[in-house]
Amino acid sequence: MNFVRKDTRNAFLPLFAIVVVSIVSSRVYASIEDVEYVRDAYQEKAGNPEYWQSLKDQHVLQKEVFEEAEQARLSAIADVVQAESDEEARRIASQKAAELAAQQRAQEAAAQATAVQKKTVQKKSRQSKAS
Repeated sequence: MNFVRKDTRNAFLPLFAIVVVSIVSSRVYASIEDVEYVRDAYQEKAGNPEYWQSLKDQHVLQKEVFEEAEQARLSAIADVVQAESDEEARRIASQKAAELAAQQRAQEAAAQATAVQKKTVQKKSRQSKAS
């Protein structure tokens, strides 16, 4: 009975080996077909000058698009820098305008104070002449 059990345990081993070998061989065959397809496609395109010219044209177009995008990016950066400098210029102009306005108010106040002082001096001089 021990002999039968051992025999039935190993009965599936050859079947399992056949399945594994068939799966591996089908994968290898499929990869060989893929390699052959790629090789054939490459050889077909390698002998075709139109393909190489179109590839070259595509590369040139991609380069032009990249250069345009880079130019647009640099332009956007320049616009941001210009806007920042414009903002700085506006801030400085606003600050100077505020300083000029304050200076003008101070001059007006000084002129009014001088006028008031002159009037006061004139009144005092009139009063002193009248007395």
